[in-house]
Amino acid sequence: MPSSNFGDEVRLTDDRLRWTTAGSPPGPDGVSLVFAPSDRRRAYVRAGPPTLFRTDEATLACGSVHWSPVTPLFPDSVPIARRRLLLPDLWSTEMTAVDPTDPNHVFFLRDRDIAISVDGGDTINAVVTLPGGAHPTTISVPFGGGRTIAFGTVGAGVFLSPDGGGAWTRMGSLTPRWVLNIAWTPYPGGVGTWIIATSNGVYRMTSTDTEWGLVAGAGYVASDIEIGPRCSRRIYASFGAAIGPPFVEHRGGVIISTDGGGRWSSLTAGLDIHQAPITHLQVDPAFSRFVYASVFGRGLWMYDARVTPGCP
Repeated sequence: MPSSNFGDEVRLTDDRLRWTTAGSPPGPDGVSLVFAPSDRRRAYVRAGPPTLFRTDEATLACGSVHWSPVTPLFPDSVPIARRRLLLPDLWSTEMTAVDPTDPNHVFFLRDRDIAISVDGGDTINAVVTLPGGAHPTTISVPFGGGRTIAFGTVGAGVFLSPDGGGAWTRMGSLTPRWVLNIAWTPYPGGVGTWIIATSNGVYRMTSTDTEWGLVAGAGYVASDIEIGPRCSRRIYASFGAAIGPPFVEHRGGVIISTDGGGRWSSLTAGLDIHQAPITHLQVDPAFSRFVYASVFGRGLWMYDARVTPGCP
């Protein structure tokens, strides 16, 4: 397996070498960008506390992408200064999730609840109250239909609802300071495994477990988790940064598991990317040989496996 194919900072177009400007959404503080898994043309951006935008042109190769404002996440009666306080304590891509089979079914974390829209954000159709006044940090909606919801918190662990938020179950007794990302993979054998990135490393829980098990990075902030789009047992994790109050920064690195999170190895040992905080990972959804990493203070990096990875 290649372990030194992260190149220098890249600017991304179709040739994966250059960046072009293609219609940024208006407004300040673009803090959360997500694509609909079932329709890569659809994307949502939360740009500044009061504003939500969407587009159906996210995959345009040429020309400008047009963004349309949709229903604000907070009523007009809520002052703009107050709206910042009504957002999650940690601003990241993971504060938004889209149903994997319906691009119009979208979930938005707020400070103590989840706002849900079934019409692409034109209307907030439901507000789900979270247990115990929990402060959410990350949300996962892994299955079509949006009935199963998982969210991570500040200091209260991870919660799961099988019925769209009507009832919640605490997943294990783990209570790290931050849960930064939640991912689900059907491996092994359809049983299913949850993987979480936390302020104390990477943890794993299968559907038959009752507790989380630490699998990588004890004592380090795990900043992101990515499941391979063509192989659900291939999992990537990054380290080094939690963006938000309090800001945490230390050396980074990217690790990979090819067995559903049981064993891990480094993709970045000996490289400069291993020494700087990594804020986000993305596996190319069309060409899974490429993995992108945003690195605090060192730009964007790309890993190239040279060939499309198989599924061991």
